[in-house]
Amino acid sequence: MRKPSRASNRLSDKDAPYEPSIRVPLLVRWDAIADQPGRLDNRLVINADVAATIAAAAGIDPPHHDGLDLRPLLTRTPSGWRD
Repeated sequence: MRKPSRASNRLSDKDAPYEPSIRVPLLVRWDAIADQPGRLDNRLVINADVAATIAAAAGIDPPHHDGLDLRPLLTRTPSGWRD
């Protein structure tokens, strides 16, 4: 008899496109800009957004164009955010 896989989804590789493995929470604390502490937002962000946000806050051009500035999400003024 075969031993069952440790992964409940039977996908053991990290590169398997399985939804629970790609939805990772992002915690942000930015007291000077956040409008409501402890607020949850279900919008999609990617790791490139962190670099774009830091670059925009520093007043420089982002290192690449894939990321979006997260500050509109923190102030609840996102327009045209990715779905």
